[in-house]
Amino acid sequence: MKIELEDPSAKKIFDALNPELDSVPYKKTSSKLTIDGNKLTIEIEGEDINSIRGTFNSYLNWIKIIDETLRI
Repeated sequence: MKIELEDPSAKKIFDALNPELDSVPYKKTSSKLTIDGNKLTIEIEGEDINSIRGTFNSYLNWIKIIDETLRI
């Protein structure tokens, strides 16, 4: 699964998410973050759809929190 986010704050989001790679609660998945200008890409691979969905939801929640924090 691939998530692509194009945003002027992509680098800040990338920097905030990067430490979370080791704390993803689902050990059945692996994640990779890349940044290219204003485009952040998150790639998630996993053994089953439930693990991938859980990891996807974790990233979406973290991105939401980071976005809300940047708007303060």
